[in-house]
Amino acid sequence: STLDFVISLLGGASLVVPGHGAVVGRKFVEEQREDIAAVGELIRGLAMAGVPMGEALEAGEQTPRAAPLAAGLGSAEARSEGGTGWPFATHYLDQAVVRGYEHLGPLPRLTLPLA
Repeated sequence: STLDFVISLLGGASLVVPGHGAVVGRKFVEEQREDIAAVGELIRGLAMAGVPMGEALEAGEQTPRAAPLAAGLGSAEARSEGGTGWPFATHYLDQAVVRGYEHLGPLPRLTLPLA
């Protein structure tokens, strides 16, 4: 992804000037990349589970938050107590959900074999 490429260019003392907000460092960009990936994975998971696009924001709030990729499986950070699965407030995500569902397109319906 673009953020992976940007991260590869950053050193430990690098500063990043985003389009808005404060100047940030590499760690912030890495965390944003993890959060953006989490949004995409949650949208994909909800769509594959058959959750209608109009219900995805609420369903995501009911989904336990996935551990960041950098967290070890046994770490406290990796264990979710169930809260919102979204890493950002839902009022920022309505367009992300629409675009995610549109990008995925119609998903095949899973059916059991009858024979």
